[in-house]
Amino acid sequence: MILSQRTQGLLYATGTALCWGVLAILLKHSLSFTDSKTIIAFRMIFAFLMLLPYLVLTQKNAFKVFKNFSFLALLAAVGLAYNYFGFMTGVAYTGASNAQIMIQSGPIILMLSGFLFFKENPTKLQIFFLLIAGIGFFLFYKDQATLIDAKKLIAGNFWILSGAITWVFYSIITKKLTKKEFSPQELNLFVYFICALILLTGVDFKGLPNLNFGNWIYLVFLGANTLIAYGCFGEALKRAPASQVSVIISMNPILTLLIIAFLGPYFDFIPKEPLNLTGYIGAFLVITGVICSIVFARKVSLTSD
Repeated sequence: MILSQRTQGLLYATGTALCWGVLAILLKHSLSFTDSKTIIAFRMIFAFLMLLPYLVLTQKNAFKVFKNFSFLALLAAVGLAYNYFGFMTGVAYTGASNAQIMIQSGPIILMLSGFLFFKENPTKLQIFFLLIAGIGFFLFYKDQATLIDAKKLIAGNFWILSGAITWVFYSIITKKLTKKEFSPQELNLFVYFICALILLTGVDFKGLPNLNFGNWIYLVFLGANTLIAYGCFGEALKRAPASQVSVIISMNPILTLLIIAFLGPYFDFIPKEPLNLTGYIGAFLVITGVICSIVFARKVSLTSD
C-alpha cells in the first residue's frame, strides 16, 4: 500500500510531536550535569555530523544550499538558533511543563501575523478559540505564579515567547524554501551547520572533561531527538498542509504533562512539577484553543497551503 503525500506528511508530523513531547523533560534533567549553551550546541553539532554522511551518500546536490547562498536560509538558521536558546533558557528558569504550554504561543503568533500583516480575515470560530487559548494562558500563568518564583517565571516566559516568535519565522521560511528551492534535509544540513557555529561561542569547554559516560549518552540522545524531530518536521511541511501539521504538533504538550504527572513519581530523571487544578484547566484550554483555532482558520490562512 502506497501512502499519499498528505498521509506521509502527517505521519512525519506525528514523529515530530512525539520527539518534542519528551524533549523539555530531557532538557530539564540535562541541566543537572551541564549548562544550557553546551547542551544546545551539542544537539546541533550532533545533528549536523549525523545528517552529513547520509546526504553525501544519498543526494547528489547535498551541498546545493551551501553553493547557492540563500539569505532566507541564513535567516531561518539564526531564527532556529535563537529559538533553541530561548526555549532552553525558559526551561532552566521555569520547568518542562511551563515551557511546553507557553511555547504554544508560537502557532498563535503565526495566526496573528497573518491578520496583521497579510490582511487575512479570521473566522468567528477562530476568534472564539483564540480567546479560549488566551484564557488558558492566563489560568496557567496564574497557577505557575504560585509554584515558581515571580522573577524566574517572568524571565523564563520572556525567553520562551521570544523563542516562539523566531520559530514562526523559521517555519514560514522553511515552508517557502522546501517547496521549490531545496529539499528539507538539504536545508536542515545548512541550518544545523550555521546554528552550531553560532552556539559554539557559548560552550563551556572546560566543563566537558567532567562529564561521565552516562552524561554523554544522554547528550547523544538529545542530539538524536533534534535530528529526528526536525528531519520529520521538514518532511511534514513539504508533504502536508502546514495547518494540519501544526494541529498534530500542537498536541505534544499533552504527552509532556502526562509523563510528568504519571511517571514523574517513579523516575528520578523526570522533573517533579506538580500542577494545581487551575493549571491543568489552563493547559487544557490552551491546547484546545490553539488546535481548534488552526482547524477553523480560513483556507487562505498563512498556516495552510
